[in-house]
Amino acid sequence: MALSVIIALVVGWITFRLRGPYFVLASIAVAEIIRLLALNTKDLTNGAEGILASDLPPLKLGGTVITDWNSKTPYFYMGLAMAVFTIAVNYVVKRSKLGYYLQAIREDQDAAHSLGIPLTMVKNAALGISAACTALVGSFAAFYVGFIEPNQVFGIDVSIQMVLTAIIGGIGTVAGPVLGAVVLVLISEALRASIAQAHLLVYGILVIVVILVMPDGFLGFIAHRLRRKAAAR
Repeated sequence: MALSVIIALVVGWITFRLRGPYFVLASIAVAEIIRLLALNTKDLTNGAEGILASDLPPLKLGGTVITDWNSKTPYFYMGLAMAVFTIAVNYVVKRSKLGYYLQAIREDQDAAHSLGIPLTMVKNAALGISAACTALVGSFAAFYVGFIEPNQVFGIDVSIQMVLTAIIGGIGTVAGPVLGAVVLVLISEALRASIAQAHLLVYGILVIVVILVMPDGFLGFIAHRLRRKAAAR
């Protein structure tokens, strides 16, 4: 987590000077550079062959074995705990001064800067928190799967899926990405076994529909319908 935060701050210091499509292109370029570095630094990452991470020692408390990791039950509770922790972090950030600064930057970056909000520092703070949470969950996922390799974790499709969860669920909300993740995972798992790569096509169609029909995501659409029903009463 510490290493991820350091790398994120370095990347943010470079890319946050850019805006719009240039920032997006720079972000994609950085992700691709990291993927290529991971592929070619075989002494550290074992290159395209990847690293096996399946030999976990039993978790003991004193002389009592809590789990030997042969069951999926401990992974479920650990994953659930991490999900709750991540949601709680997002909630705290949104309700804090940092969250209000981020909302102001999202609405109008120039206006936020004119009011004295330190743009680079605020963006890097958000990036560092995001990197820490992502590294925590990514490390857990590596042990759960038992194998990790550069294309699996640094591929552009991974970055796209992370963005899609927020867009589909609702940008700027705490519950939106949770809802978006549920929708994307259900679609992916339902289509992966039937038609190869069909979930990618559905992702694209879903994003187009959301942007055109529900610009605030599923959560914003649901909230808008509830407000209309309440007003009609």
